[in-house]
Amino acid sequence: MAPRRVSLALPLLGLWVAAAAASADVSGMSPTPLIIDTDMSTDVDDVVAICMAHELQDRGEAKLLGVVHNTGLLEGIGAVSVLNHFYGHDDVALGAYKGDFDNGSQVLAEGSWQS
Repeated sequence: MAPRRVSLALPLLGLWVAAAAASADVSGMSPTPLIIDTDMSTDVDDVVAICMAHELQDRGEAKLLGVVHNTGLLEGIGAVSVLNHFYGHDDVALGAYKGDFDNGSQVLAEGSWQS
């Protein structure tokens, strides 16, 4: 039995379509305004959301109006500010919860939070 030949045409077509979609001209569209409400702490989901918003803004698809940090973890809003600065968007408004709710001031040896 002869070896089966695999055609590269379909995968290459898929890559071309993906590249075309990624580089689509959005100049005729107005950017979508975004406000992100985050609980930036020890996981990465909020970092990814903020980075994606900055990338969308750089592509002209979104306008990041502000980021709100909704827990009492004092370092959280600082991390948001660092991300904004990294992307050169220091003008994005920041809001932070001020209080002792879930402030993470003491981390137990087991890794759980003590409020």
